[in-house]
Amino acid sequence: MRHLRPPSTRQPDSRRLTRWAGLLVAALLATACGTTVPTVEPVRLTLAASSSALPLAETVAAGYHAAFPHISIDLLPLANEAAAIQAVQNSQADAALVSGTLPALAGLQASHVANDALAIVVHPSRPLDDLPSPRVQEILRGLVRNWEELGAGQGEIQVATREEGAGPRQVATDAFLGVRPMTAAARVLPDDRRLRAQVAADPQAIAALPAAWLNDEVRALSIDGRGPEWVARGWPDYPAVLPIHFLTPATPAPEVAALFSFMTSQRGQRIINQRYGLIQP
Repeated sequence: MRHLRPPSTRQPDSRRLTRWAGLLVAALLATACGTTVPTVEPVRLTLAASSSALPLAETVAAGYHAAFPHISIDLLPLANEAAAIQAVQNSQADAALVSGTLPALAGLQASHVANDALAIVVHPSRPLDDLPSPRVQEILRGLVRNWEELGAGQGEIQVATREEGAGPRQVATDAFLGVRPMTAAARVLPDDRRLRAQVAADPQAIAALPAAWLNDEVRALSIDGRGPEWVARGWPDYPAVLPIHFLTPATPAPEVAALFSFMTSQRGQRIINQRYGLIQP
């Protein structure tokens, strides 16, 4: 059997010392002459995000910077999809994250990168846990106007919603209303933070809110027995799925293409899947 030799305790001779001293001097001279290993140049990107996609933008920006500390992502929070799209078109942002179904956009390309759930939320004090889809439709249309009709306490139901054209409003319409109009009595809020605050402050309110915006201030209901967590877990048949797209110029800059590659890599997908459903290849 071969044995490792114990380290020698012999003192280095003068020739060895001279050799190491020469190497040290050479290294110092190389440093002085600028021949050291090159440092990575810092990179800054601007990522616009509609309100519904802002939590994902924050998650991606933090994860990307942790993986590549020389790259920083400046977030540009905007109220809705139209504003985020315009930011990319006007070169205010290098890319954008937006939700909903996007039309064809000249000069831009969109990649489906994650799914969120559109949750139906109420005030935490409201004694209600589940609604069938037809009931959600009746509430949003204004056909069911009182909580008594749902066996959920008393008072007049106050529907709160995003503005027309916002991704969550579009998905709520597609999932529950179809061609039927939303009640004209709905209170319209310009972003999801204020929509959540409205439901948190008003025990009579009900709204469709992206699951990424959920916190203890509101309570998400199950729909047809399925909670919004079904989407992040990859379970089928949740009735209101909110797609999120990564929007770039038709020919993105290399730094933007690298960000997209990170989002679709195994590491990026693990980060996204903490709160969102992944896109099946």
